[in-house]
Amino acid sequence: MGSSPIVSTTKSCARQSPCADDSPDLTVRFAGALARFSCVTSPSPTNELLPSQPSAIARFVRVVAGACAVGLVVGGVIAGVGGRLAMRLLAVTSDDRLRGRVTDDDEVVGEITAGGTIGFIIFMALSGAALALFYVVLRRWLPAQARWRALAFAGLFWAVQGQDIFESDGFDFRELSPRWLAVLLFTAIMIAVGWLTVLGVDDALARWPLPSPRSWASVLPLVPMILFFPILIGAALVGLLALAIERVQVLSTVWRSRAMTAVGVGLLVVTALINGGSALREVAKILA
Repeated sequence: MGSSPIVSTTKSCARQSPCADDSPDLTVRFAGALARFSCVTSPSPTNELLPSQPSAIARFVRVVAGACAVGLVVGGVIAGVGGRLAMRLLAVTSDDRLRGRVTDDDEVVGEITAGGTIGFIIFMALSGAALALFYVVLRRWLPAQARWRALAFAGLFWAVQGQDIFESDGFDFRELSPRWLAVLLFTAIMIAVGWLTVLGVDDALARWPLPSPRSWASVLPLVPMILFFPILIGAALVGLLALAIERVQVLSTVWRSRAMTAVGVGLLVVTALINGGSALREVAKILA
């Protein structure tokens, strides 16, 4: 029986990573841990999150910056602009007597302001960046093939986000009409966000330039994340976890085991089923 793609990737990373030595420098060891951790999370040997040549810290920054760039665009355009257009369309198709009423998101039906639109797009862009980084973390436990990975992540995102968005007793899905159009529009937006996040981040991991004086613009996507600093804290915690896995043999063995892969996949499946079931029940009530 052949070895799993994850195990093969781990072996490949261990051979290729320039930070695989036992340097006493804590910074070098920390950077090496980040490199190995990211390589382990890759679903296939030919699709590593981090290249093997430049410094490990630069490679890690490259991954985070590339993912944030994709998330900012997908979140801002698809969720931000697309969501705003969807709400505008529903305002037009709904009863005129609803104009002036306040929605579940504290928006006034039929009233679109520049400030409100810009604020909404910015929030969705930052949320998209957070989602892209979350995908990088979960990528290990998703299917190896790109299209199935995109479908799985889009479905997971719909399940988790849908159980919050679809509320049968809320104003948006109780008063705005037609209800089927509201469900269809927001479902399309969530699926598109999840799908394009996967395709975009995968492409960025292969093409995004390393930070350097000549390519300083490659780190600009990290600047907006200052507004969403908990995400940066989360990235730092992931780095510390990577260091612990690298330096503690027991943790390293557990992390690379097939059992850990099975547990991760199982948790994602259970999360999708529980949240997806809740979302489907709410959709059924909305359309009833």
